[in-house]
Amino acid sequence: MEYININNQKIAYSDNKADGQPLVFVHGNSLSSATFKHQLKDQTLSKYRLIAFDFPGHGDSSQAKEPEKIYSYAGFISVLLEFVDKLNLHEAVFVGHSLGGNVILDAVTRLPLAKGFVIFGAPPISIPPDMGKYFLPNPVFPLAYKPDLTTNEINDLASAFVKKDIEIPGVIIEDIKRSHQEM
Repeated sequence: MEYININNQKIAYSDNKADGQPLVFVHGNSLSSATFKHQLKDQTLSKYRLIAFDFPGHGDSSQAKEPEKIYSYAGFISVLLEFVDKLNLHEAVFVGHSLGGNVILDAVTRLPLAKGFVIFGAPPISIPPDMGKYFLPNPVFPLAYKPDLTTNEINDLASAFVKKDIEIPGVIIEDIKRSHQEM
């Protein structure tokens, strides 16, 4: 894991090499760059430069010093764009999952040199969000936006990220704990 300072935040990222067409992986809410650990190690992608970073308060990045400013679409877009600038990733292909996909979609006009976009699990979002329009009803959904979850709430939220009757990967539990701890 490497670190870069963005907006006075320590942002963690992994970068497999210095050359090749860059692919930038952007994770979803309550998760981290570990979401893409299999892609980052996949030998069929070895000719590409593979980069994944953690938003503030996620994975190995520091907590936001100004949460009301950083933990928003505008804040996450700012982090993404600064990350792109600092690592000269303007011509990357951007891969976004869930919230990461929404952040990329909202940043598209500010990424004019991007070679492409791969977005999955990212429904259209309105302001204010009306999640009932975008997702099937799920009683655990409000937990994705609640700080300081209990152990049962963490397990309930994690179960929404995987197929029924599949063992929940430990990385998902750890990511949720990290991103939902009380500030």
